Amino acid sequence: MALFDTYSELTLKHAPKQKKILDTISVASPIFDTLPTMVASTEVQNVYQRLRAVTGGNLRAIDAPANMTSADFDLARTDLSIIDGRIEVGADTVEILGGKEVAFGNQAPAIIKETMKNVEVGLIYDNLRAYAIANGNYSKAGGTSNANYSIICATYGEGENIGLTSPSMINSGKAFNFADRMGGNAYDKTLANGDTIEVYGR
Repeated sequence: MALFDTYSELTLKHAPKQKKILDTISVASPIFDTLPTMVASTEVQNVYQRLRAVTGGNLRAIDAPANMTSADFDLARTDLSIIDGRIEVGADTVEILGGKEVAFGNQAPAIIKETMKNVEVGLIYDNLRAYAIANGNYSKAGGTSNANYSIICATYGEGENIGLTSPSMINSGKAFNFADRMGGNAYDKTLANGDTIEVYGR
């Protein structure tokens, strides 16, 4: 039995109304179906004990002295990152399509897929792979071209290597929060050529 829910399981448990979004993520980025995830200690960071050294027990003879065990820890912290993106739709498009919800809704699946694919790449290459290299836990296969591939094996464990999510997700029932800009009203946006158009934003 797993010690922690995966990101997908945790999200579905606490934000069941966003199941459709979760299904979109699972198809585009399967790592979230396997990544053990725990709730961080605060909204902005996770404070935890990081294992420095451990001495375990062992077999002993009958009536022999007990094996002494010990574990030394450092207090460490990891800052959380925010997954975000801004979307704008022209006011004319909103009117033609019949409202903001339709206009934003048409774009949301593709944007969510691409966003979580970017996050997945960051987790694999900027976190897991970078951590392994920084700590000398890697082997070079001897390739020299740009067509090489990396094989990454990760062991997950609390306080060592595990996904984190904000407590607000647990409390609000939302893994993703979609908020209108400017109170949901249209606003002017200046284009690169200096022209101004009216848009809605989230």
